[in-house]
Amino acid sequence: VVLDCCIIVPTIIDSSTVATLMTGLTLTDEGPAIAKQHSKLWSSSSEFYQSLSPNIPVTMGNVPLNDVQNSIQAILSESIHATPPPPPYEPPHPTTLPPPAASVNAWARKAEGILQAVEAEVRTIADTLAFNEDTAPSNDVLRVLLENAAIAISSAGESLVSVKNRTPAILAHKGEVLDLLRSIDARISQLGAIIPSQVPEKTPVFIETGHIYESPVAKLDVIAQVMILLGAVCHIIVGISTEPCDFIINVVAMIVKMAMATTLSKVGNSEPEYDRNQRTILEQLPTSLFTALSRFNIDGRTTIYAACPSCNFTHKPVYDRVSANATYPSQCTNRIIGASDPFICNAELLEVRNGHPRPIKPFVVASFTDYLAQSLADPEVERLSKQACDDAMINIDTPPDETTNIFNAQFMKSFEGPVPGQLFVDRGVKVRIAFAMHVDFFNPNGTKRRGNHDSIGIISLANLNLPETIRYRPEHIFLVGVIPGPKECNLEEINHFIRPVIDQLEIGWKRGFHISRTADSPESGEDVEVAVVLSVNDLPAARKVSGTAGHGSDFLCTVCDGYKRCNLYNTDFENWRLRNVDQMREQAQASRDADTSTTRNGIFEAYGVRWSEFWRLPYWDPTRMLVIDSMHCILEGIVHYHCRSVLCIDAVEAKAAEPQILAFSHPWTQYSLADAPVELRDFSDIEIKHVSDIQKQLCLPFNCGDGTLNEAQLITRLFKKNLRSLKFVFSDLQDLPNVSNMFTTQQGVLVPAKTKLHFATLLVKWRLTMPLNSPSAVPKTCTTETLQYIQHVIRTTSTPSWIHSVPTNYGEASAGSIKADEWRILSTVYLPIALVTLWGDRNGAPPPEGSHFLKLLDHTMALFQAVTLVVLYTMNTARAGRYRDFIKVWTDGLHTLHPHTKEHKNRVNVHAAFHIYDFLLLFGPVISWWCFPFERLIGALQKINTNDIVGGPLEHTMLRAHMRAAGLRRWLKRPDCPEVIRRFKGLFDKAFSQGLSADSHMATDTTPSTSPREVAHYTHNGVNFSRMSTHLGNSLVLYYPSSLSTTPVAGSIEKITISSSGVQLAIKRQARLPPGLYDPFRRYPSFPARVYSSKMDDGPADMVSFDSVVSHVARYTFSSNRAVILNLSRSCLNNMIIAFEFSASQLLPPQERTMSVRSSYAQFLGTSEMGSFSRHFGRP
Repeated sequence: VVLDCCIIVPTIIDSSTVATLMTGLTLTDEGPAIAKQHSKLWSSSSEFYQSLSPNIPVTMGNVPLNDVQNSIQAILSESIHATPPPPPYEPPHPTTLPPPAASVNAWARKAEGILQAVEAEVRTIADTLAFNEDTAPSNDVLRVLLENAAIAISSAGESLVSVKNRTPAILAHKGEVLDLLRSIDARISQLGAIIPSQVPEKTPVFIETGHIYESPVAKLDVIAQVMILLGAVCHIIVGISTEPCDFIINVVAMIVKMAMATTLSKVGNSEPEYDRNQRTILEQLPTSLFTALSRFNIDGRTTIYAACPSCNFTHKPVYDRVSANATYPSQCTNRIIGASDPFICNAELLEVRNGHPRPIKPFVVASFTDYLAQSLADPEVERLSKQACDDAMINIDTPPDETTNIFNAQFMKSFEGPVPGQLFVDRGVKVRIAFAMHVDFFNPNGTKRRGNHDSIGIISLANLNLPETIRYRPEHIFLVGVIPGPKECNLEEINHFIRPVIDQLEIGWKRGFHISRTADSPESGEDVEVAVVLSVNDLPAARKVSGTAGHGSDFLCTVCDGYKRCNLYNTDFENWRLRNVDQMREQAQASRDADTSTTRNGIFEAYGVRWSEFWRLPYWDPTRMLVIDSMHCILEGIVHYHCRSVLCIDAVEAKAAEPQILAFSHPWTQYSLADAPVELRDFSDIEIKHVSDIQKQLCLPFNCGDGTLNEAQLITRLFKKNLRSLKFVFSDLQDLPNVSNMFTTQQGVLVPAKTKLHFATLLVKWRLTMPLNSPSAVPKTCTTETLQYIQHVIRTTSTPSWIHSVPTNYGEASAGSIKADEWRILSTVYLPIALVTLWGDRNGAPPPEGSHFLKLLDHTMALFQAVTLVVLYTMNTARAGRYRDFIKVWTDGLHTLHPHTKEHKNRVNVHAAFHIYDFLLLFGPVISWWCFPFERLIGALQKINTNDIVGGPLEHTMLRAHMRAAGLRRWLKRPDCPEVIRRFKGLFDKAFSQGLSADSHMATDTTPSTSPREVAHYTHNGVNFSRMSTHLGNSLVLYYPSSLSTTPVAGSIEKITISSSGVQLAIKRQARLPPGLYDPFRRYPSFPARVYSSKMDDGPADMVSFDSVVSHVARYTFSSNRAVILNLSRSCLNNMIIAFEFSASQLLPPQERTMSVRSSYAQFLGTSEMGSFSRHFGRP
């Protein structure tokens, strides 16, 4: 509580006026409200007083002196009599001080009133606890009594500490009340020590949430509201630092004053005479960023742990109930298991900063219960959280044809909840929320700063009950904390940082939480139970948080019992067995309880398991819940490896000379002076070198094309060698059958070989009798011409604007590091188009079956078809099976088709990729459980302005910035958000949202109907469509040409017309492939591309609405006037393939046929949510 008040001073100030105002303010003050008193940490005195008492008169008439004296005496008398009499048994009472003298100012009188109120409350608590053994209540009653008393003491302590008045009498009274508080606190501890230990509670933990619904801004004038929001947005969203924000706020305040002054009279340089309303507004304007942020209720609650600088053990603070100060042990208390005996770490934890002990390495943890309360204050979040379980329960016995999220997949339909025998989704009247947990480490400075190798980590949770279209928004992701650096913690040390959130998750499962107020239940609240059903991490982090052996060990997998790295490429998945979870739990507990590191290491070497905090969760099963992330395993793992190391698509490799592989091996005689014939014993160094060159040249591939020498070329090359060197090499062959030194001249005469031409010709004749090439020799996969063609495809393929760009100089060093999403686009769009049209087609005809590059193409397309399947937004058993079959084909053919890969180290990603099949069945499409959203969160944290002090301050700043951004976004969605703030949000979205355009010809679904007009762009369900003359890529679509059509066709939007009847699209069809021309993409049925003519159909344009549009397509024109059309929909692959088959295989009546096909796209076309439509167009 800050002991000051707001005085609105009139233009003419005299002592009588001031005295009158002081008296009026004192009389109209309703007394101290401990729970609502302001603090200088958050607001100024004037701002606080205006918010609580906006109706205080600016001027007052003279108050009779007798009335003033009587009023003051009545107030003082009431305060004195409110103090209860001393109880029979209580700590010594301080002497009650007399009221302050008349000369003491109003601040002191207000402070005294607060102290008296606190003292009265404290004495009431003391009276309640004043009993002896004979009159003591029962243990259960006493336990509740002590809990309530502790809460009251804590609240009273906060109010007492906030009294800042330095008047001697006030300080003395404050000291006495503080002593009284401490004596009662000691009494609470004394009574608590004698209560028998209680059986663990089964009732939900009560969470008070009243503070979440407070809205200080709502009481302010709209001008002040906009200014406060401007400062908050500039700092939190835009990222402007404190000082520039203060400048912006003060400049805007100056503009507001100048605008007000334009209608007011002014004398000289004096301040204008503002009226009462203007003065009120000016008092409410923030003066700094700090003041602006304090007006929003967006700073979530946190706890600061003291992490040990040596062993990373985290120490939870102990709060003094009276002063609310956090205390920590001075030294680390962690028990470390040594080689022989355990020992205590005893590292120093604290350092003195600003006269107070502070943790050397602070670890700030956000409150999980506060996040739950904030989330359930949003009616949409609460509704969706309940609906996910309810829908899963309704459809528990009717599995869908297409799985779209984890709640209609296998796992959630069999996952047992906290009540034995009851499914988790069978929630009853409770709210049950399933979470995905992510742990990862990253460089806070990004990867571009040279020489900087700092590493910090994040722990975050995502609410899986929410649809993926909103699940990963900042306000819905719970950032538990940022693990302090500068070095990444190792092995068991990660447990110390995930322990705080596991503590809460364990309570949320065993007892649950009772949220006192939610959006749906503002009076009675809701019981909430939670579970972590997914742990989503890259491979190193997954092994670390689960306590399993690293990916470089012989324990290959966390899912199956695969052992030894030599079995990594074993594809006999039908015989793989799951690991024994009960045994893993038993060995993990044994590792935790081991007394020596030798015992622990023995357990780890035998079973590949160490203790993880996840084992505290009764339901934890790493074989099912520790998922294999497809982003790291498939995209950044196998796809990256195949393109860079298998196909060698790289500029350096393309320009390098092809390695020379010998066609055969021959036992040549090496030249030596002792063994050489007499006439050849005086060889020079050059002649000796020529001998080796000739021998090697004769063993190289010969006369088989692909850059090898023919007969004439080889003779010419040998002719350049020394004659005596040729003679020596030939003499080594004379003892072989069918080798003669007789040379046939052009006239057909046999003569003994004498010249270089004679010997060169005889050597080539012998070479023709040997193998022309090595059976294991393969031509170079990626040449300069191949790389240039791939880059040409990337540059010239027409794609819609929502397809993220990839480097057009892909393969070159200047392209930089390819990110995961770029690998996805490369492997599902550009590389398949390039390689199929390059290796799978010969100017409109098929290549010879069994040719080398066709085999390479089939092998590569097995991987790319697997990627196309795995990134779809819907999944079923058949599709998951095809994915696994493609991975098997790719793995089995790797060493056979690419012999150089035998020299590569076996990659654990290959084995892990097979298990993605299991998780596709358990949890549905990967969009629900891949790392893309969490990696984007890391990218956002890296962009936050910090002081670059790693090891505490930087990590705290990141967490606070995220919590403020999430809190601000929640606040803008509140039902009580002022209307002017909603309008401000619209301006902000228009200025900063990437999806909006300033084009005057842009129209949206909300564009009002007018007279017919043509537009260049139209945004439908969040996706931008354009006419072909404006943006060719945005105009390419797959659509139904008429209401009776059952097969979509490809075309390009020619016109977009808006009228009172709706939006009409004039679409020109893509002409079909002429008969006789080859479609190389039909060889790959799980890749949704087909070949059309490169020309448009000559017929009239089809007039359709957006209801007939299926998706965007990509188009690439290549040889023989053909064009590849690639369906970019990611909703259902079966429909993708149907879209390209021009057959009458469906025998239903036309009307039923239309309804059947259209129903496949009902979800795709029927939603009004901005993200739902766009996600099927490939956005991650």
